[in-house]
Amino acid sequence: MYNQEDQISARKAGQPEMVVQSWMYANSIHVIDYLRMLGRGNIVSVHPIIRWTPENPKFVMAKITYDSGDVGIYEAVWNGPSPWAVTVTTQEKRWKLRPLEHALVQAYGSRNLETIPAHAWDTALKPGLRLQAQEAVKAIRGEEHNLPSLEEALKTMHIVEKIYSAA
Repeated sequence: MYNQEDQISARKAGQPEMVVQSWMYANSIHVIDYLRMLGRGNIVSVHPIIRWTPENPKFVMAKITYDSGDVGIYEAVWNGPSPWAVTVTTQEKRWKLRPLEHALVQAYGSRNLETIPAHAWDTALKPGLRLQAQEAVKAIRGEEHNLPSLEEALKTMHIVEKIYSAA
């Protein structure tokens, strides 16, 4: 996750202070995208449980509620070990991505987490890179593609803003 070393590196790389202070947008947005992709329906509220304190970043937690009744919990541990992880739980199964490139599934009634095999592309290359490149080529050619639009990215950034609001 984001930590003070990231801030120091960004400053040393000559990033403006405004960029350094907004690092959560660049660093957290891909995980927060999962909240938008995996929750059913539209997000109706974002409620900070543990508020962001920029002067002393430690933990951030927020409850995201959807009009379908689904609930998502976003948790970030700053300045400590915490690999990216996403867990989705339904009545029948639990899926876990930890790290995000490694998928596991657990069936109801079982204590076993079974590995979901990765596609060969995702073991030969950075996971997701080839598929992302293929989608970018489609977009450039004017073909139908699955890349998010600027409008979609702005929706996610709005959620980041609500989660990381210090007020």
